[in-house]
Amino acid sequence: MEFNNRKNKIADVVTLIMPLLLILSEVLQTPSPFYAALAISILSLRHPFVIFPAYFVASLSSTYFSPVEGLGASRIFSLVLIVSLLFSKDSFKKTNGYKDIGILCVVLIVFNAFSSLISISGSFFTFFVMLQNLLVLYFLQRQNNVDIERLSLMLFWSSVIVLLGILYEVSLSGIAVDTTERYTVESTNENNFAMMCAQLGTVMVSFMFIKKELIHRLVALVLVLGCVIVIFLSGSRSSLLGLLCSAALLALISFRGNTLRTIVLAIIFVVPIYLIYNYAVDAESYLLQRFTLQSVADTGGSGRMAIMKRIFGEIVPNYFFFGVGLGGINIMAAGLPKPCHNIIIDPLSQIGIIGIILYWRMIIPVISKTLKLISRNQIVFLPLALFFTALFNGIGETIFYEKFFWNSIALCALYSNVINKQ
Repeated sequence: MEFNNRKNKIADVVTLIMPLLLILSEVLQTPSPFYAALAISILSLRHPFVIFPAYFVASLSSTYFSPVEGLGASRIFSLVLIVSLLFSKDSFKKTNGYKDIGILCVVLIVFNAFSSLISISGSFFTFFVMLQNLLVLYFLQRQNNVDIERLSLMLFWSSVIVLLGILYEVSLSGIAVDTTERYTVESTNENNFAMMCAQLGTVMVSFMFIKKELIHRLVALVLVLGCVIVIFLSGSRSSLLGLLCSAALLALISFRGNTLRTIVLAIIFVVPIYLIYNYAVDAESYLLQRFTLQSVADTGGSGRMAIMKRIFGEIVPNYFFFGVGLGGINIMAAGLPKPCHNIIIDPLSQIGIIGIILYWRMIIPVISKTLKLISRNQIVFLPLALFFTALFNGIGETIFYEKFFWNSIALCALYSNVINKQ
């Protein structure tokens, strides 16, 4: 047992070193730590769940973790993880989990190829992005012999490490609420930066419900507050909405049946938001004004409403069944300035009603079955919270093809399989 414990500790250290090296590569603006993390991941190919936390972190943004121009850590670690999962015996065993996921993954890969083939632009870029997402989902949900408690803890501390690095970067830039510019880092879009922070903040929120230890709760509370500040500085309304709504949803699920705690929770959430909103309406700060309903109405959701009207007026009637083709590039090839940045309307316009049905036919049962396991083990709060943050975030951002959205679904399936086997 001592030998096994020693091996576990070494594996944990190796697991956490890779996210540390990834964030150091960004903070120090040098590719050397990234190459070191990549080398460690290759040496750990036989252990996919040692690699997974680094992949999870890298997948949160394709541009932030990009130490070398044209070489995103997200894509590289995705390939490393897929190869690692191919080494796992569970990947090819019969599974008692979601038996139809494998079939649906194959169907969706074929459908994506067909969609790209008949697309307006003829581009296969998004096909390869989704191929990685679906392969990770397929192989991850087949794993049964996984210590999900340990995996969750590694995801928590990996997120802590990355958040500390991000907050350090923010502190170097200074914090000013009255600025006329939205905060981000070099070469990373403000909204993409905020989406990454929302996912990291969600890991913190989930651990406030999962873990009873004071250290976890204190660390999580401090860092989630830091996340809220950074997202606010980025000016991303949908990312802030995603994080707060997911936190509220977890609290309501956790406190269900306890009327008093639910009322207290509602007061804690609603009163500060109401006071802050009223302050924002009267304030002259550009960032504060962005978060008012008047700002959303005046800008049409940063022009999204105008694009939605064109999609329903021009695209949907003419491409109802199969859409214009997989990927936002096809929307622009069809004459629109950009996708509308919505988790439902973007896919509807690009893969049509057939694609929407196929995808959600796979997603909804996984989430539904995971929700039913909350009473058995609250560890499922982690993947569920990640999913709901992405879902709410998707009201105003392009989420559907993001790796972190599909990672949350894959983790839901993985956690459910393990819990059902216990």
